[in-house]
Amino acid sequence: PPPPSAPAVYQDEWVHHLVERFGAAPAGVRFFAMDNEPDLWSVNHTDVHPVEMGYEAMLANYRQYAAAVKAVDPGAQLLGPDVSGWTAYFYSALDRGSDDYATHADSQRHGGGPFLEWWLAQMRRLDAARHTRLVDYLDVHYYPQAPGVVGNAADPATRSLRIRSTRSLWDPTYRDESWIDATVMLIPRLKRWIAQAYPGTKLAITEYNWGGEEDASGAVALAEVLGIFGREGVDLASYWTYPPPRSPAGAAFRLYRNYDGQGAAFGDISLPVSAPGPIAAYAARHSGSGELDVVLANTSPGSASRVRVEAGHGLDQTPFCIPPGSGRIVPGPTMAGGTALMLAPFEVCLVRLERTGW
Repeated sequence: PPPPSAPAVYQDEWVHHLVERFGAAPAGVRFFAMDNEPDLWSVNHTDVHPVEMGYEAMLANYRQYAAAVKAVDPGAQLLGPDVSGWTAYFYSALDRGSDDYATHADSQRHGGGPFLEWWLAQMRRLDAARHTRLVDYLDVHYYPQAPGVVGNAADPATRSLRIRSTRSLWDPTYRDESWIDATVMLIPRLKRWIAQAYPGTKLAITEYNWGGEEDASGAVALAEVLGIFGREGVDLASYWTYPPPRSPAGAAFRLYRNYDGQGAAFGDISLPVSAPGPIAAYAARHSGSGELDVVLANTSPGSASRVRVEAGHGLDQTPFCIPPGSGRIVPGPTMAGGTALMLAPFEVCLVRLERTGW
């Protein structure tokens, strides 16, 4: 194969420049991904890497660049192997490109286990020998694979499927309604591989998108995804590419990060919460105050639901709601705790609970 277009020595110079320009981590650039979907290079980047990547090549490529970054900035947080999706968690490009896919020859040569679990175990062994951790986050990409979900489709069947498919992130009873046709249980699965192969590694999902950005179902789905990430303990996540700010999905993102337009955000410590029927609920408290936040989403396309938030005595509640199909967040009046809220079909609200007027 031809030499890579950006060898490690070039990247070494690039990291030196970033440190000199912005300072070392965490003041400067904090995160470096090694690289972007290397399992697809032989398909997407045939000009620089036409050869399919196997287990050993994926490991060697990561180690080369990770070591170069850590040598310049030891405090940098490194993410890898940044693979593209479901099949790449289990097999290499050599497997997916074989004539007889069922044999998974490269996987069998390396013990027959999932690629990511093997990769983590090898990184643990190599890091122990070097006395330096070269991987801080296990990093994957994940997009729902059911037809029409990632896109603009807004017919009734796709709207319901878009919301339902968020269960693939966590639910051991949900069989994915796509060509995957299996129990994905993404976050618990990845965390189990980490626990078994390289404990202490954090989890990153650096590409995801649930579609329907301009539709009310997209707001519900994204509110669920963000809530699930917090509840299930994802350490870092980034949306690809970004929801239009004035879209329903954009409003769902702001509901967690800037719901009042003044920087108010969902709490940083996840709390257990349960809700009846079609209501999805996610709760958190703020480490620096007594404020509690609860995000409620009515997943029903046709029925309103009355919800009463019960979180102890002495807390007043203020709702901030996304009207169905809107890109706006509308604040409501502050009410006594436990006052019932009526959520319209596909409405999403954050309820802020705090002691006020004392």
